[in-house]
Amino acid sequence: MIKRLCSCKNLFALKMMSLFGGLIFYAPVALLIRTRTSITFSQFFILQAILSISIFIFEVPCGYISDHLGYKNTLVLSSLCIFIARVLMFFSDSFLLFSVEAALEGLSCAFSSGTLSAYLYHLSKEDFAQNISAIGSYSDAGFILSTLGFSLILFFGGIDALLLATIVCSFISFLFTCTLEKQDNLQQIPRCKSTDKSHRHRQFALSDFTIIALMGIISIAFILINFFYVTIVLQLGINESYMTVFILIYSGIQLITPCIIKQLRTKDVFFSLKLFLFIAAVIAFAIASLQNFLVLVPMLLFPTVLTVLQVYLEQYQNARIDRLNLGENRATVLSLYSMVSRLIEILFLLGSSVISNLSIYPVFLTLSVFLLFSLSIVIFQNKHNHLSNKSNSSK
Repeated sequence: MIKRLCSCKNLFALKMMSLFGGLIFYAPVALLIRTRTSITFSQFFILQAILSISIFIFEVPCGYISDHLGYKNTLVLSSLCIFIARVLMFFSDSFLLFSVEAALEGLSCAFSSGTLSAYLYHLSKEDFAQNISAIGSYSDAGFILSTLGFSLILFFGGIDALLLATIVCSFISFLFTCTLEKQDNLQQIPRCKSTDKSHRHRQFALSDFTIIALMGIISIAFILINFFYVTIVLQLGINESYMTVFILIYSGIQLITPCIIKQLRTKDVFFSLKLFLFIAAVIAFAIASLQNFLVLVPMLLFPTVLTVLQVYLEQYQNARIDRLNLGENRATVLSLYSMVSRLIEILFLLGSSVISNLSIYPVFLTLSVFLLFSLSIVIFQNKHNHLSNKSNSSK
């Protein structure tokens, strides 16, 4: 009973941390905040590059720090960094200060990368998928609320009011993070029995390939949503001013992710991955094929399906870490997976000029093929594990 109450308390703190952390009121005018202080467009994109590079460089070292300093302490550092970055943004009036702000934001992302997932898995292995999807939905709710409140705050207080409101929410998020319990006081994840070393290396290589392939394809899918959704809406003859409404609708649909996870309530992560990879492939094909207003239906559903897929992929990553007896380095391994995925994302963005010249049909059709390819990898991985377990049990 006491453990359950502690678990509920930690989950509530994480949900509030996610909600207030997602309240970024200045997001629609992020470019204007920089350019009003004489930052040029090229410098703005350099700042985005600094953010991405900072996350990439610090990701694995921060995962290592998390495993040794503790998940709670690392999450506190992440919240503190983002709070300082928001305050710095308010006072920044030069490229140097904005660069420091971008690096701090990158450091914050690096600290939380892998750590939140590791903390939740440590909190409750059985309810991991449900809990991480619920926390993600609170972040989505924060995004929706801040988007809805943007115009009101801008009208009465201007850009500075947007920044101040975000700083206050960031500080509240930090306070909720401080109320979390350290993982030493949470339930321990049982360690798996040791396996033969050569077999363990084979397992790790196959698991690694599966995880990297899935993470890379999901990242690319979200990038394609950002690239092409506006183009599709314009081709349908819809005014681009309605794009915000469209984004709010599909963000609202994403709030049902915990309900989807709860309804499935399956312990077979491979079944969940196969199911949603197939659904994602069908939706990507539908977006590529439909040339009328019906295309809006799969477009609205696609982000939610990808989000559910991400949840089960994180569960799969943690389960594989258990099988390899790498629980003591959980955050480091999760950060390593994330870093490789981010590298794929960066390489994809470098070729974005070529992709932007392509039509929607070949891009989403190719994505559908890659999702089906990922499905085949997961099926093979599942069969390999089944045969491996059968072989071990017969010995």
